[in-house]
Amino acid sequence: MSALDGGAATRAIGSIERTHSRPRTPIFMQKANTLPHHDETSREAGTDLHLEKSVTLAALFNSIEQIDRAHEPTHPVSMASG
Repeated sequence: MSALDGGAATRAIGSIERTHSRPRTPIFMQKANTLPHHDETSREAGTDLHLEKSVTLAALFNSIEQIDRAHEPTHPVSMASG
């Protein structure tokens, strides 16, 4: 079992990013429990999207596209080597 739950891990990631002036990492969470207060708690922690298990491939791709559109990089990253 991990030392942090999803909300704690999300808050820790955000704290590290702020401390080191890093760009925000988009995060989505997948949980078995999808009661309204779970979704709200996840969003308060900094989660971008909340998916319920068992997620379909189409729902996963849709979620990734939503995050990608919402978090356009302000400084494009080059994948070229050299």
